[in-house]
Amino acid sequence: KGKGTNQTNTSGGKVGVAGAIALNIADSTAKASLGAGVVINTSGTLKLAASNETDAGAIADGSAVGESALGIGVAVAINIVDITNEANIGSSNNITATGITLQAKMSDGTLGGDGTSNFTAKATSGAGATNVGLAGSFALNYISTNASMAVINSGAIVDAGSGEITLVAENKTNSITEAKAIQEGEEGIGVGASVALDIEKNKTEASLKDNVKLTNVSKLTLSATSDNS
Repeated sequence: KGKGTNQTNTSGGKVGVAGAIALNIADSTAKASLGAGVVINTSGTLKLAASNETDAGAIADGSAVGESALGIGVAVAINIVDITNEANIGSSNNITATGITLQAKMSDGTLGGDGTSNFTAKATSGAGATNVGLAGSFALNYISTNASMAVINSGAIVDAGSGEITLVAENKTNSITEAKAIQEGEEGIGVGASVALDIEKNKTEASLKDNVKLTNVSKLTLSATSDNS
C-alpha cells in the first residue's frame, strides 16, 4: 500500500503534489506429485492432493487536496500473481493400487481458506486546487498464471486394482480492479484520467496425457471446474 503528499510554492501560488505507487508480486505453488519413472505397488489407495488459495493485492492512494493553486495527484497500483496448484502422476510411472485419487482443489475452512483466491488492484488519485487540478490513476491486475491441474502424464501405466480412478481440479477466483481520478478544484480547470486493466490467464485441467495405459478400473472420473469473476 502506498501513499504520499508534498507541497511547495511558486510565483503563481502553492503547488500540491501527491504520488503513490503500490507494487505486489506473489508467486504461490502447491504440488503433490510423483516424478518421472516412479514405481509404486500397494494394496491400499493412492491419493495425491494439493490445495492452494492465494489472496494478493496492491492499493495506492495519491491525493493532493488543499488550498493550492495547482494540485497534482497520481496513483499507480500493480498486482502481479503467479499460482500453480497441481496433483500429478509423472511420466512413465508404473502404479498399482486399489483406487487412485488426484486432487488439485481450493483451500477450504479446514486449511484456513474460503475456497476463493482474491486479487485486488486499486489506485485512487485526487487533486484539490483553486485554479488547476490534475489527477491520474492506473490499476493493473496481472495474473500471469493461475493453473489448477490433476494429471496422469504421458506413458504412465496405472493398475487401479478394480478400484476407481478420480481426477479433480478446481479453480475459483475473484478480481477487483479499480482506478479513480477525482478532481476537486473550486474553480478553473480540472482534469482527471483513470485506467484499470484486469488480465488473467486461468487454466483448469483434469486429464490423461498421451499413451497412458489404465487397467482394472471400475470407474473413471475426470472433473475440472472453473469460476473466475
